Amino acid sequence: MSQPKSSPVFSPRQHETAAALFERLFPADDGLPGAAEIGVMGYLENTLTGYAQEDAPAYRQGLDSLDQGAVDLTGLHFAACSDEQKDDLLKTLEAGELVGFRHPTGPDFMDMAIGHMREGVFSDPVHGGNRDKLGWKTIGHPGVWLSHSPEEMMSSEPVTKGGRFQSLEDLQGLEFTRPDGQLPVPPQFDPDAGLNPPDGEADVILIGLGMLNSVVAPLFAEAGLKVVALEAGPYLSRRDYLPDELQQAYYARAGLGPKFNSESPRWRRNEGEPTQPATYSLGRMVNGVGGSSYHYGTWLRRFHPHHFRARSRIRENGWDHLLPDHSPVADWPITYEDLEPYYSRLEWDIGISGVSHLPRIPRSRDLPNPPSLPYRFGEVFREAVERMGLQPYPIPSGVNTVPYRGRPATTYSSWICGFGTFDDSVWMPAAECVPKALETGNLDLKAHCRAVRILADDSGRACGVEYFAPDGQVHVQRGRCLILGTYMWENLRLLFLSRDERHPGGLGNNREQLGRNVMTKNFAHVLAMFPDQVFNRHAGSASQSVILEDFLYDNFDAEANGFLGGATISAEPSSNPLSISRESPPPDASTWGAKYKEFVRNWQHLAMLRVQPETLPHTHNFVDLDPLYRDKSGLGLPVLRITYDMRENEHKLSQWMEDKCEEILLEMGGQNPWAGPRFTGVGSCHDLGGIRMGEDPTASVVDPNLEVHDTPGLFVFSGGVFPSCPGINPSLTMMAMCTRAAEDIIQRLANNDIG
Repeated sequence: MSQPKSSPVFSPRQHETAAALFERLFPADDGLPGAAEIGVMGYLENTLTGYAQEDAPAYRQGLDSLDQGAVDLTGLHFAACSDEQKDDLLKTLEAGELVGFRHPTGPDFMDMAIGHMREGVFSDPVHGGNRDKLGWKTIGHPGVWLSHSPEEMMSSEPVTKGGRFQSLEDLQGLEFTRPDGQLPVPPQFDPDAGLNPPDGEADVILIGLGMLNSVVAPLFAEAGLKVVALEAGPYLSRRDYLPDELQQAYYARAGLGPKFNSESPRWRRNEGEPTQPATYSLGRMVNGVGGSSYHYGTWLRRFHPHHFRARSRIRENGWDHLLPDHSPVADWPITYEDLEPYYSRLEWDIGISGVSHLPRIPRSRDLPNPPSLPYRFGEVFREAVERMGLQPYPIPSGVNTVPYRGRPATTYSSWICGFGTFDDSVWMPAAECVPKALETGNLDLKAHCRAVRILADDSGRACGVEYFAPDGQVHVQRGRCLILGTYMWENLRLLFLSRDERHPGGLGNNREQLGRNVMTKNFAHVLAMFPDQVFNRHAGSASQSVILEDFLYDNFDAEANGFLGGATISAEPSSNPLSISRESPPPDASTWGAKYKEFVRNWQHLAMLRVQPETLPHTHNFVDLDPLYRDKSGLGLPVLRITYDMRENEHKLSQWMEDKCEEILLEMGGQNPWAGPRFTGVGSCHDLGGIRMGEDPTASVVDPNLEVHDTPGLFVFSGGVFPSCPGINPSLTMMAMCTRAAEDIIQRLANNDIG
């Protein structure tokens, strides 16, 4: 096996061992290339000298141990062993049974190597692997295409784009610029504003200008208030919108969230156990103006009326015996009727596309735009569940299906949701809301400014925020009221870190409620093969998904099922190469080797149904500051420690939904359905609770208008305030709730009731 003259990472022996290892993880067979020809070693060395350089020592140790284990068992170095011997050694290593292996654990080393194999084979060639697009060619995926026709989306034959495989390099200078040549950053934005020291007291300080604070910013600015926004990230522009699955996608490196990644929480399943780095089932956050709306799936759905009455519904139906011990389920202090006008206003401001006449969801007016075009997988799903007497419908989404308010209709690409917006068809508050606020002249937007502590005065009232400017200077911005609007984990961390004499446990924690009642979704999924069908799930967008809410409706009977809660079941398109490589193989397959390669090559015949479940709060699930670990940003502040696991009620719910998905897949014509992992990460993009909203300060952190009970003048705009976790995407409800609260704040500021 050939070796380079030198390697920036490995000794010649280590390089030889690594190359042999990866060739067994993705072997050449049947005339198709393996890891060596595809260039996985080139990718690995790029990664270990760049993004993942901290993994290099563990790699070297693991490779040395694997090679020594081979010598001990066979008398040969690993690279000299037969293919059968190599596979046997790797199976022993994967099981954690390789004698003398000195890496922390064999399974962990194998997981790391398998992950890098997938990335080297299936990520864009720009990262050093997937040489000549051979990884994509091996499985027949055409790569990066930013549009698909209605005929392609409904095709029963593979959509191959005429045999052309397209990568980032092929797209340079084409789709990444607007027709007028301008980048979608408003001219009123001053990228150097963060260097300016504070200019007096603000009426409103927005800490983080993510999705929620972006939505309310124009409300404050248009009311004539002086608004200062501190955003840790940049104002992302067109040049940042790259259809680069490895670097940008929230389930991969999530390169748009460097701050979030540097302070990623620790996680343990139960109190008293050691922690590990947090894992993420659906993704990490974006740091920048507009926040994670840059990569959200665009699903914008209403909660149902009964979701706001979680505790009352249990009591009225006589289901108290099903409520687990230590599960403090509570009603919301606001109702569906309180939010309905805000739901409706946002649907029209955004231009939500979908169907309006849904059972059990009353609305004051229809959605403004028609639903997305159909796609083959969704149609096969729809026909099957309708035969079963169920009521599927296309997801309401924030993607234009027709031109709306100056934005064009979508081009239907699997590379739209998750990577920014290439054609301006996706509603994003950074492009729609923030420019309106800037145009008033009342918003002082300071990018690259990182808040580190919220300040309270001697009376306990919030009065300002301490932050780092882009040049490293520390400033204090004073304000009449402060709105904390970062992601839930970041909100919690800043509240804990802002402790003072009046708030020794952190702001909002004088009754020890901060970090309690945390909920996250597990996103179970079930798969099946359809040897005689082709689905072309890559020829479409997540905004086209077809869903079932039948198991979320008020009449879904907990007594009959033996558990509390329900779930959404969805049939989703949008399959890109790296996500395909990570699909859960059937029980008789493997995550590496010849059987794995055969599995991913059959991706066109694979169907997956996803379960988005409700989750109960449990007192055993909570968040605090980690006593040992600090962030990697240079500040050295404690990171969060998440104590969380799925509990019995959620396992029962998931099992029931997985069984239902199997029924549906069989009705669709699938063969031998199997369930994937049920709980794959404590972070899910739908992380809720920990900053509970309620009337009672002894059982909640914020009041119904989102003001912190023990810190007047401080408001939290976040899904963290949710008292419950319905099986529905939370974004639209978060925006409606925060818009309602913002209007109350404006009125109170006008009446001098705040600050």
